[in-house]
Amino acid sequence: LFFIIGVICTPYLLSGVFYGFHPDILIIPETGLILYAFTKRKYLSFITGMLLIFLTKEVFILIPVIFSIIALIEKREWKWSVIPFLSSVGYALLYWYLISPTLRIGNSHVFQNLLPQSAGGILQHMVSPGILIFIVNSLLLYLPLQTISLRYSIFPVAYILFYSIFPDNSFRDPWRHYVLIIGTVSLFPIIIADISRIKKLTIPVFLIMVYAYFQWVPIAEFQNRRSDEIHKVRSLISSIPTNKSVVAHGPFMAFVAGRTLIANWIYRPKTWSEYDYLLFDRSFLPEWWQERENLNKTIDSLTISDQWNVISSVKSTILLQNLKNFK
Repeated sequence: LFFIIGVICTPYLLSGVFYGFHPDILIIPETGLILYAFTKRKYLSFITGMLLIFLTKEVFILIPVIFSIIALIEKREWKWSVIPFLSSVGYALLYWYLISPTLRIGNSHVFQNLLPQSAGGILQHMVSPGILIFIVNSLLLYLPLQTISLRYSIFPVAYILFYSIFPDNSFRDPWRHYVLIIGTVSLFPIIIADISRIKKLTIPVFLIMVYAYFQWVPIAEFQNRRSDEIHKVRSLISSIPTNKSVVAHGPFMAFVAGRTLIANWIYRPKTWSEYDYLLFDRSFLPEWWQERENLNKTIDSLTISDQWNVISSVKSTILLQNLKNFK
């Protein structure tokens, strides 16, 4: 039920599966598991859900942290608050100092390019008109679901504020996978509520579904308008052998997984010549990416190079093969 309502109330989530399976959707059953385990005090299941969340996406570590806060409020045993909190902090440090340093833009840490350069800059950004509209709209949409248990409102509020600090609007774009977590954690009351309380949620859930209905229209239009293009991009992806390496850049990034080596173009750790295939979408230009203006120049230079062969091109998407590695 949680999974079904999650998809119905967050129709833009489906945009993440147009090109194939996007791993972020796993957060719906994972959060369902961890919330169920937390409310039923099944500690091993809770820890299992926490580890699954860690493996899915780095920003999801806020979820165990918030659960540790709620555990303190409920005066539970220390293991419910200390272990999730320390595990999340440990994972954050591991990601920041070990994993993330391999994801660099130039000589700077990747996240330094995503945020304003000072605390004052972050605060100034958060009170800008566009961000305030995002915060107010999100709160009005999801907070009615929290009327049963206000302590669980910490989850959506935390993520709404978290994504409001980034200057790049893609973090708040309903077409992208980032804001999926806001809608997901907002549905927590549906799991913890008994039948009598669920009745109280009927109107809020109905209103959210009505709101979501108007989001289904562009989803359907997008699917119909670009179905042929999506099919061709899927064909491009399937044509890349699983035993080859590939650099991918586009909304289909996650769907190229399963090859011997896959790298995001922005964060690639090697030079072009060390990869077998390059898959680019010229229209995919994140605002925070410093080299976004050089994308077309780079692709053009590769297409005319003797080392690379253009296998196929679908509108803004192009697949190149490294001839040097196929001699």
